[in-house]
Amino acid sequence: MKTARLIYASSESDADLLYATRFLVGDPFVWFEVGGKSRAVMSPLEIDRARRSAAVEEVLALGDFLDPKAKPKDRGPAALIAALA
Repeated sequence: MKTARLIYASSESDADLLYATRFLVGDPFVWFEVGGKSRAVMSPLEIDRARRSAAVEEVLALGDFLDPKAKPKDRGPAALIAALA
């Protein structure tokens, strides 16, 4: 069975996330690791910078997982994590 890890936080305030990504950002984002491969899900404001400098195998776009027409409560962190699962 593969081990999975997930963090939703700001790397500015969470040392574990900063260590995992080597990417300092003030806004919270999702980082997850499955089978030794790590990924980050970033907002449009940070995605280009993350793709250049975050120490992850892949940077994914937040918009690929959340419906922009959904109600605000259905676009939050819980909805994102459920979509990733």
